[in-house]
Amino acid sequence: MRRALPLLLVLIPFVVYVVVALPRGDTGPETGTSTPGAESQNPEGPDPAVTSRVVLDADRYFGPVAADDPAIYADPTAPTWFLLHLKRGALASVSLGAPEAYTPEDALELTVVAYKTHPGTLALKASWGGADLGTQSSPPEHTGSRVELRFDVPADAVPEGLNALDLQEVSPPLPKRTPTDVSKDRGSVWIDSIEVALVGAERPLHDGAVTPVSEASGKTAPPTDVAHLIIAVPGLVDEARRLAAHRTATGTPSAVYSTGEIVGDLRDGVPGVIQASANEGTLRYVLLVGDATYDRTDLIETATIPTPMARSMYNGATSADALYLPADSPIAIGRLPFRKPEELGAYIDRVIAYETNPPAHPSRRMLRFVTNEGRFGALIDNAIEHLFRGVLADQIPPAFDVEVTFASAKSPFLWPPHDMNKKVIDSLNAGSMFFTYVGHGFQFGFDSLRVGRERFPILHARHVPQVDIQGTPPVTFVLACTTAQFDDPKYDGVGEALLKQPRGPIAYWGATRVCHPVANSLVGFTMAKNTAQLAKELRLGDVIRRSWDDAAAPGPDDEGLKRIRLFSKLAASGIDIDRLVREGREMYTLLGDPALKIAYPKDGIRLTQLPSETPDELRVRVEAPFPDGTKIHFSLEKTRDQTVHERMPVTSVLDRRQAAIIRENHRRSNDWALHRTTLTLEGGVAAMRFRLAGSRKHLIAKAWCVAEGEVHQGAAPLE
Repeated sequence: MRRALPLLLVLIPFVVYVVVALPRGDTGPETGTSTPGAESQNPEGPDPAVTSRVVLDADRYFGPVAADDPAIYADPTAPTWFLLHLKRGALASVSLGAPEAYTPEDALELTVVAYKTHPGTLALKASWGGADLGTQSSPPEHTGSRVELRFDVPADAVPEGLNALDLQEVSPPLPKRTPTDVSKDRGSVWIDSIEVALVGAERPLHDGAVTPVSEASGKTAPPTDVAHLIIAVPGLVDEARRLAAHRTATGTPSAVYSTGEIVGDLRDGVPGVIQASANEGTLRYVLLVGDATYDRTDLIETATIPTPMARSMYNGATSADALYLPADSPIAIGRLPFRKPEELGAYIDRVIAYETNPPAHPSRRMLRFVTNEGRFGALIDNAIEHLFRGVLADQIPPAFDVEVTFASAKSPFLWPPHDMNKKVIDSLNAGSMFFTYVGHGFQFGFDSLRVGRERFPILHARHVPQVDIQGTPPVTFVLACTTAQFDDPKYDGVGEALLKQPRGPIAYWGATRVCHPVANSLVGFTMAKNTAQLAKELRLGDVIRRSWDDAAAPGPDDEGLKRIRLFSKLAASGIDIDRLVREGREMYTLLGDPALKIAYPKDGIRLTQLPSETPDELRVRVEAPFPDGTKIHFSLEKTRDQTVHERMPVTSVLDRRQAAIIRENHRRSNDWALHRTTLTLEGGVAAMRFRLAGSRKHLIAKAWCVAEGEVHQGAAPLE
């Protein structure tokens, strides 16, 4: 495949990223002594009579977790939830008391479980109630992220009652930073738990064992005979049941399970419900219905479903609903991050209408792309556009129509900069089967078009109220950083906001934090192929899951993906492509139902090339099983990697007087037709005969119509 280096170059450099300034939580932990009730979620835990334990608040966010040490990713004991950050090298005034069974004759031991985000030694100095307990360090040969430090507590150092435990980090200087070390929080230490126990007491909580999620219990058993499982917060259960009823009625058995039925922590209960429901092997789709927030302590009153947190190279803690599924699971997962029943109900109405009565509108044939320049220099940026057009020609079936808008002052696909934002919104409102953005992004929008010192926004969150899709509501794919962040307790990201619009996209897929161009390019390549070429019975979640599978493990004939991987290794030596793809798969999230049945147009038109009577003649026969008089829209086109229409010169893209020329160039760049006409069916047949001057290479015959309440299309190469 001569053009198989696709979306990689759209995002290729590894130095331009949106730096996400995440809100911080409170600086002090919530603490307390253990009680029998507090230990109920850990039945194998220590006896409170012989231990006094503080599990630091695992829901409160204190800062990013980022790790250069690869061992943190392979450490099965490393939790994927937020821990307590040891800020500025010290943690003060954690209240802790001696065990209930303690007597002055007993020997005590204090244990601190911590996680470090660097490959060096961790050393902590402890004092309890003002008494110095000394310093403990991780062994020099220790390579993992999890560190367990134990301090002897002299009899004269045991305070009476609850007293302050202070920790201070006194680690030696870190090893020299390597060229590939880009962690923003390289020297962080995270404290997970602190415990005082009688010497010799059993403490199985420190053996690294994790309670299997299958043991998570609920008040009622999860359904085991469904293909589609909805897990919803109590306030949204009634609306969710309407979607389940629709799924069941249309051949995908579905049921709703309320988070109110889950006993204990949802972070254990949700994967437990999924695992129990999947035991019979019929489960294919999981839909979480409820919002999430990275700080679940007293910030909002609405019930939420927490999101698991992955550790990623550029972000540390990264919301990743994919972690609710077992590794290598064939199940697809999505989320509807709604809080209000009326918002969820309106969205479910849209889904049901989309699947049962999809618009008989030409926009179902349209695939729209908005791309943003890489700003990597003229040579690379020119190559980006050329190779991107190759993807359009090679990966998108010719029967579809395509529109590209390129936010680059040097591109013939440019729209006048002053009207760029309006153009993007108008294109979205016009409708399409898929709407794809490729470029840079942030939580509240897409990157801006830059011309000199001026910037022109491209669909920011404040513009979302202008979105009012009149054609086909598209599935929106966004290959960019952070636009699908859904766990901010105070603000909706641009993806959330679009999904909640009364006439917004039908689904939104994007990254929850800063992502990497290599992972984006690999999955972008496979997504471009799979969305248009997979069997129609596959649902949206299947397409996404298969695209990640293909990106992670290219087949023997997948030369395009192999070339992307080779180019990546040449561009950045030492890059761990498998890790980047894994992290991308975790952080890219579907805001929508993975069981969505994509409203593809029907393949109801057949085109056949007939023998020509003269060398410059072309004859095409069109067949379609529709009533006489049906109008067939026919076009003779070049493949999308060809240039058909000459572009007009533009001296200044900022000159409003030249805006009409720029718009005309945009139209010509998106028009690959040599000839268009409308035919009328008679007896299910229509014919086209015309003479062609010039090359007969790269020719495509296309036809489409709206008939019997559906959109039909077809295409065939010509010689």
